Amino acid sequence: MRVTSVGLAGAAAIILAMPGWAAEPVPVDQGPQWTNDARTAFYSQDQGSQIMPLAWMMALKQPDGSAFLEDSLGRYGYLRNPESPTPGLPVGFAVNNGIAEPMIGMTCAACHTRQIRVDGTEYRIDGGPAIVDIQSFLADLDTAVNTVLTDQVAFTAFARAVLGPSPPPAEEAQLKSDVNAWYLRYHTLMAQALPPAPWGIGRLDAFGMIFNRLTGLDLGQPPSYLIPDNIHTADAAVRYPFLWNAPKQDFTQWPGFAANGNDLLALARNLGQVYGVFATFAPRKDPASPLGVDYLGINSANFDGLGELETLVTKLGPPKWPWPIDSALAAEGKQIFNLPASESGCVECHGIRPGIPRPPIPRPGRRRCWMSAPTRGNTRS
Repeated sequence: MRVTSVGLAGAAAIILAMPGWAAEPVPVDQGPQWTNDARTAFYSQDQGSQIMPLAWMMALKQPDGSAFLEDSLGRYGYLRNPESPTPGLPVGFAVNNGIAEPMIGMTCAACHTRQIRVDGTEYRIDGGPAIVDIQSFLADLDTAVNTVLTDQVAFTAFARAVLGPSPPPAEEAQLKSDVNAWYLRYHTLMAQALPPAPWGIGRLDAFGMIFNRLTGLDLGQPPSYLIPDNIHTADAAVRYPFLWNAPKQDFTQWPGFAANGNDLLALARNLGQVYGVFATFAPRKDPASPLGVDYLGINSANFDGLGELETLVTKLGPPKWPWPIDSALAAEGKQIFNLPASESGCVECHGIRPGIPRPPIPRPGRRRCWMSAPTRGNTRS
């Protein structure tokens, strides 16, 4: 997929390469605190997501017989991570210890790491909107597991990969029962939530999927915990946001409804996010609990990991432009930027406008996301 930029010297042909990458990327300068150690931690820090047992994912196949994890899921736009503690997993995929076995899940970097190719050189931009096709990933995972359950040859190969070359019949039967139970929940969500008109590359209805996940998969009665009628089509897709300004905003998320600005609010924001990407969660009524509900008994969220990720994001700076600036084109762009909105200019919504009154906010001095402000033109960024 090729995108040609207009007025960007040195970047006349920017290729958003998907799938696959020809060489190791060049990290863009994102400030002195964004070190190699910070980057490596951001790529693999577990937050408690548990899509499925790692052994299952490693055993699953594509329709052509190749491994589902082949090329680190590069066919969907996910990026190779040579430093992954679990070889072969892409950027933003992590492993944690489930109740019985290691589990694979997603973490922030899967959706918030961008890579572009300019004149044959690949550049890595951490915290940038990912160029991934998550709907195809989710749908293909559904298909891969369905094949295991409906094709005896596929199940036999799957069972041998998970359990060993000669698994006892009782273990095979238990495995099939476990996969069926997993598939019932996952397929119910995907069949009812994924829109017929795909989200597209680099887009996702995260809110819809989080609400579907929590209300449709987590609040019902055991063993499935399903309430299928609560699941609706997630058809309000937006692009992934960049992260380097997230700790500075008073509100986050594109509708601007999520209060932000301290550790507790950040934890609440990220906790909803990890439930949306398949943390294990099943709150239960419990009169002995302070709120009458036990929220932690069945809860795989890694609170320490979520805190570590939030700390990492505070160190993440905006990417510095790595190519020469064409001063003439920059001046032309400035003129266009400063046009009023009636002439398709940008400054009204995206400019720094000191001195213009704005409504009081609960944390004076902190920046406000324009999408959250009732007076859009009064944005300070």
